[in-house]
Amino acid sequence: DDFRNPLHIETIHKRGYRLKCPVELAGPVPDATAASVREIELHRYALYLEACELFDRGGMRNTSDAAILFASVSESAPDFAPARVGLAKALASMAIYYSPKDADLENALGHCERARLSDPVSAEAYAAQGFIYAIGRNYQRALKDFRLAVALDPRSSDVHYMLGRACFAELDVQLAAPMLERAAALRDDDYHSLMLAGKARQMRGEPARARSNFAMAAARIRPRLEAYPDDFRALCGLSRCLVHLGDMDAASALLGRVHDQSDPMNYHLPWTY
Repeated sequence: DDFRNPLHIETIHKRGYRLKCPVELAGPVPDATAASVREIELHRYALYLEACELFDRGGMRNTSDAAILFASVSESAPDFAPARVGLAKALASMAIYYSPKDADLENALGHCERARLSDPVSAEAYAAQGFIYAIGRNYQRALKDFRLAVALDPRSSDVHYMLGRACFAELDVQLAAPMLERAAALRDDDYHSLMLAGKARQMRGEPARARSNFAMAAARIRPRLEAYPDDFRALCGLSRCLVHLGDMDAASALLGRVHDQSDPMNYHLPWTY
């Protein structure tokens, strides 16, 4: 600009400057409401991730707390399918391990249906539904849902894990072992699938494959315990692996660390296998 005869910016003596040309916005005015909505969605997603972490850690208290958080997210965002799936899985786990007399599998199936309506291509919704049908002893219907789930997302660790669990519950170890091993291959921190796969390989009369699964599971658990020394599911899991690997002394030492914990997780303890 020519400071003697400016066309765009005018100097105001001892005051500052002002524009001499009209201003046009290059884009839409930012919507403060939209920004607030995005912030709420991120906080909601953070709650969902917290619920997932609680569920993965297992135990009655963690699973119950996870269900509460999943339900809270579902209430505030009814169309957020992952929270519906998480709630269905948490309710199913409570039914299996902690409160079978109070099991509400119909409610869990309802959340799966809501998840599928919100996201018709949610492989995890079909897998959770299949898992719940398997719990209810409708294995053939479960396999139908799992076929759809695998077709929708063949790279989902969660789909393969739930399928393996359903097969294991039905004692279909021929199918359970490869499904659980595939689940572990798709998620490098998944040790529980390897533990179940090891048990399935034992039942199939394949001790070398079983030992390999237990050894890999133990290797994945140790970094978890370095980060979370009081993760009781991981402690029980490592102890169980060590039993199967023949290191009874180390397994016993680990069990001493979980003996007095108040959250019942007896289904993980190796002595029952």
